[in-house]
Amino acid sequence: SSWLVASVALLSWPRCRSAFPHSPMAPAAGRRRGLPMRSLSSLVAAVVGATLAVSAAVVLSSGRLAFFPASLLSVSGGVTGRFHALAAAPAEGRSRPSATARCCSGAARLVPESPLPVSWGLDPEGDDEEGAGGGMGIVPEEDLVALRAELQEMLAEQDAGFTLRKDFHLLDAKATLALQYGPLVQADEALVEMRLILERHEERFPHEAGFPSLDSNEVAKTFIKSAALREFLQSGRVLSRSHLGTLITDDAYMEGIIFMLGKLRQYALRRATALDAQSVSLCRSYLVAVKAQLLGFDFRNGALRRRFDTVKYAEKDFEDLLYQLSLAVPTSIDGIKEVAEGSQLDEAEWKQLQTAYADLDERRELAIKHCRDVQKAAKQAIYAAQRGDLARSSTLIASAKEALQTVLQVGEGVLPALRGSTGALDGALEELAEAEMLRAWRGGGAGGFLIPRRADMGIGLLTAADYVGALSDFTGEVGRIAVEAATQRDIAGFRRAMQAVFAAHAALSSLPLHGLRSKLADKLQAAERNLQKVEALECDIACRRAANDRLPGGRYLDGGFSSKTLVQEED
Repeated sequence: SSWLVASVALLSWPRCRSAFPHSPMAPAAGRRRGLPMRSLSSLVAAVVGATLAVSAAVVLSSGRLAFFPASLLSVSGGVTGRFHALAAAPAEGRSRPSATARCCSGAARLVPESPLPVSWGLDPEGDDEEGAGGGMGIVPEEDLVALRAELQEMLAEQDAGFTLRKDFHLLDAKATLALQYGPLVQADEALVEMRLILERHEERFPHEAGFPSLDSNEVAKTFIKSAALREFLQSGRVLSRSHLGTLITDDAYMEGIIFMLGKLRQYALRRATALDAQSVSLCRSYLVAVKAQLLGFDFRNGALRRRFDTVKYAEKDFEDLLYQLSLAVPTSIDGIKEVAEGSQLDEAEWKQLQTAYADLDERRELAIKHCRDVQKAAKQAIYAAQRGDLARSSTLIASAKEALQTVLQVGEGVLPALRGSTGALDGALEELAEAEMLRAWRGGGAGGFLIPRRADMGIGLLTAADYVGALSDFTGEVGRIAVEAATQRDIAGFRRAMQAVFAAHAALSSLPLHGLRSKLADKLQAAERNLQKVEALECDIACRRAANDRLPGGRYLDGGFSSKTLVQEED
């Protein structure tokens, strides 16, 4: 009985508050004077029931009660339903609520209603087709099919790259252990297997020569680190660049050599433990020779520039080891044979590396400059389209395309270096495609769709990543236009903007973006947030219109969101 009273009292009290206007908990406008006995009894029953419920919860949490009878829940639910029906019954003389009010009231309903279509709150009857964009889709189905195929290929390459890294880490650990502690034959076996795995991966996912994938480039540095240490232990010289072929980039080669210096410090420390000053001196001479060549490069702020800073710390460690050895065994220092300068590496080969790096850097910087011009013109085109100046937007888009053609001319041979997570070309193409999408949508669509086809944007250079990023950013720009339309009380324009945001989000949701390590998954979340913002604004508009319709005489609060037509105006 305690459980029954508690369930009925707690579940029915919120409805009793609105059903009994005599209650002191009722709104002040509907409260009558005095406190009838029936209202007092209901209040006492609720207080007693709440106390019993808390006591029962304590008993249940202490483990003394193992179950809760389902029949009591059923009884309490039935009684509560009667209270709900009483609370929801319209009073005499009260006007019957509208269809929107009935849908939102939830009277005597224990099952949720079906999901609402887009912009239902602004068109409950569903007879307004103006906001749907004339029935146009946002993108052709063949574009979505091609995007899915390209993204699936990206996922497959990502999974293969994960396997590649995992296999390389195991082999690198084996090679490093053998190089530091022996036997060296195990290191040779691991290095051969590492190179075969790297070649097979490149055959499966080929890239332009000199610009491998991110995974291939990272594991290549690991391979060079171990191979360079093996070459030093065998010949005392720096691993030659010509022995690696086109599978390894110049940047990866230099980073791998710098990585190797860290392992060389560990080797020198162990040789110093054996009081082998000659080996420690050879390690220091090796580092000095590599450092002298690296100083000939004009490194930009990047991975190589940061890695180069570690060289001076390694040199200090070698000098400290030699100083300690000189204190421990002075005669060992006197017997050190100095290595001839330049005998540990091929200086001509390093001069070629410096020349090639300088030429590549010059062309890359020039291409990046023109990419900034593309991005600047595209941003201005977006601003013009937001203001409704479609003629100026079209002119700026054409200017951005001309700058993009210049990028192709001056950046020949370095365009893959401008791709990737930090690539300037990716950002320029994404911004240009976003401007073209917004311009076409503001102009009523293109080719029977809300936005142009993928092949017609970005002079045909858009990758799947570029397109997805542009479409996600497009929802943000359209969301701003939706806010402007709501500010101007343009319901049709707001519905059209919301339909476009919904269609773009639906297209992105149909793509296999989850699981990608790049920013594409974040782009889907950004589009979802933009849609939620527009839906929140739609809810605010619908609530304002419903509230304004309830005012006597058709008066409205804010000057535009009422669905009533005013026939009289007062001064």
